[in-house]
Amino acid sequence: ALYYFAGDNGTTVDPFSGSGTLGDVIDILPCFSGRNYVMLDLNPSDKRIKQNDVTINGIPLSKNSVGYVFLDPPYGHIGQRHYGTSDSDLSQMPPESFLAAMYSVIRECKRILETGKNVSIIIEPIMPFDDNVVDLPFLLSQKFVEESFILVSKVYIPSQVMRNKSLPNI
Repeated sequence: ALYYFAGDNGTTVDPFSGSGTLGDVIDILPCFSGRNYVMLDLNPSDKRIKQNDVTINGIPLSKNSVGYVFLDPPYGHIGQRHYGTSDSDLSQMPPESFLAAMYSVIRECKRILETGKNVSIIIEPIMPFDDNVVDLPFLLSQKFVEESFILVSKVYIPSQVMRNKSLPNI
């Protein structure tokens, strides 16, 4: 996604940086040499990552200051406290609360992005609690469109839901 959608200049932002993979890619690969980035996370695991609670602070950057936003929110273990114990931890929220938080993040992306710049999101359907599928890609894509983003591309990769042992092999 970074290679195809970030463009050649501008600051790249990852508000759910986790272990800092985005920074590793930009720091190591020559094709990204010299790019600026900001990494944020509720629980920083790397000195390059700034602590930020996106559910309280949004994305703490100026309006129209960012060239690309990369989103990989913690969602695969919704309700299972996989990433932490904070009430702000998206991975422990029920799907409705997770979606509300992500809708706020989408509005923040619109605020901080320069005109005509891109956002990428890595997300897949989930099967929380009661085994009903929640189609996060569809629901979040709808919100991006509502916020006047132009959908450029979708890539579906079978993963979490497809590994669920209660589903037939496909």
